[in-house]
Amino acid sequence: MSMTQRYAGYLEREATNAATPVKAEAMRQAANKMRELERENVRLRADAARLDWLADPSNGIGNVQLPTHCVTANLGSLRDAIDMAMREQEHDA
Repeated sequence: MSMTQRYAGYLEREATNAATPVKAEAMRQAANKMRELERENVRLRADAARLDWLADPSNGIGNVQLPTHCVTANLGSLRDAIDMAMREQEHDA
């Protein structure tokens, strides 16, 4: 369990003892926002790992040829294409 999750849990527990309902709601919203930001951080770290893999010359793939529709369609398709290329390289190794 991360420190973010622990602190978010602490905020939620303390919200039950808050002096006012407004303060309690603010603490619950802060806990929810912390969890949301942590999930986004995980997604961004995964994207960074994908980009690092693409930029790494030691993986032997040279210039990566991604399907054009993946690049123009949406970021999810691009992520899937990079993940597929990473799996193929691992399989060939």
